[in-house]
Amino acid sequence: MQGYKEYILSNKIKVLYFNFPFMKSTEVSMFLKGGSLFESESQVGLSHFLEHILFTGTKKFPHRMDLSEAIKQTGGSINGHTSKELWHYPIKVTDGYIPLAFEALSEMLRNPLLKKEDVEKEKNIIKEELQRIVDKPSDYLGRSIMPQTIFQNVALKRPLENEIDNINKINQEMVFDFYKTFYNANNMLLTICSSMPAEGVLKMAEKHFGKIMQGDQPTQIKENILVKDSVLYKRRDIKQVIFSFGSETFGIKDPRHYQSKFAAHLLSSVLFEKLREEQGLTYSANAFNRFYKETGAIYSIISTDKNKLTVTLRTTLACIEKLKSEIKETYFIKAKNVILSNLLFEEERPSVFSFNIAYQTLYKEGVESIEDKVKAINEVTKEDVFNLMNEYFVKGKVGYSFLGNIDNKTITEINTIL
Repeated sequence: MQGYKEYILSNKIKVLYFNFPFMKSTEVSMFLKGGSLFESESQVGLSHFLEHILFTGTKKFPHRMDLSEAIKQTGGSINGHTSKELWHYPIKVTDGYIPLAFEALSEMLRNPLLKKEDVEKEKNIIKEELQRIVDKPSDYLGRSIMPQTIFQNVALKRPLENEIDNINKINQEMVFDFYKTFYNANNMLLTICSSMPAEGVLKMAEKHFGKIMQGDQPTQIKENILVKDSVLYKRRDIKQVIFSFGSETFGIKDPRHYQSKFAAHLLSSVLFEKLREEQGLTYSANAFNRFYKETGAIYSIISTDKNKLTVTLRTTLACIEKLKSEIKETYFIKAKNVILSNLLFEEERPSVFSFNIAYQTLYKEGVESIEDKVKAINEVTKEDVFNLMNEYFVKGKVGYSFLGNIDNKTITEINTIL
């Protein structure tokens, strides 16, 4: 297993140091618990907004683009990502610029200006970003429509339009309060991927992050509502109809998440064989997993011609039923090999490997070794997949969503099929 060591700064920030001897660069990343799963109804969109606004100016880099350009001038990269339950800020530079990477990341997290004029300007930028998602049918279905039919957690069910609408209500005071709530030492995890000696980079970490004040641990929104309408239709004038199906399963801490990965891979194989190769109904047919701390899902998004929608849907339902009792041995072996290979490939990609370890550290309360993961994957059986599919892919648990130029006649046909 690729090794890493844990260190603790004087203010209790945990540091994970990954030594990759082959690296000629260093990546410094900060992880924080946060995201839409931590937002109340009045705070929708603030996590994403805060990620943006941290790049618009700090005490040492006061103007927009100053901080980003300082890193980019070296040939390095700087970025920020917001997920449902995580902020991630990675900076990657060649080893001669490691001090700058620590300084830039520290400035962004410790000394943001959060200026009123930047808050107002960023509103339009973020709305444009979100509108791009709305304008891409598959992205919009997966991000906004599908979750409403699958999840019970209100924070996961919110449509994208809620975030767009709420952006206009965000002001400087709200951003500052949100920042003060989350950006404290008790909510931070620092990772360092490098070939440089740990002692030197840890001194830089202490210098730049060791004085961040402690604070409270944020908590996720846990308000659930029953899924009353598991079928949603959204009309849009596009050439194809895009539909999804999926079922809410379990969180990342559940040991069955490996079984869930098998089920998704096997469902992909069956859908591809039947929908594309045998009947030519679609270009792409895959199934996927989503995992969060408390919940997860198996789902698929498929596009097809409107005139082929009902036959595509019937074939899809047949594939789901088939996987409840029958799995080709070749498909099962392929699924196992893909899952194992992806796991081992992580060790060759510092950014991916360190991200996964960081996520486990924050949300699994214990990191599985590669050996433990391989053992768990090898222990998954066909019977496990049958049991999982029969438990979660049954009427009342599966959600469906449809996006396209769908008339009432087609909706009636779909309702009859489902």
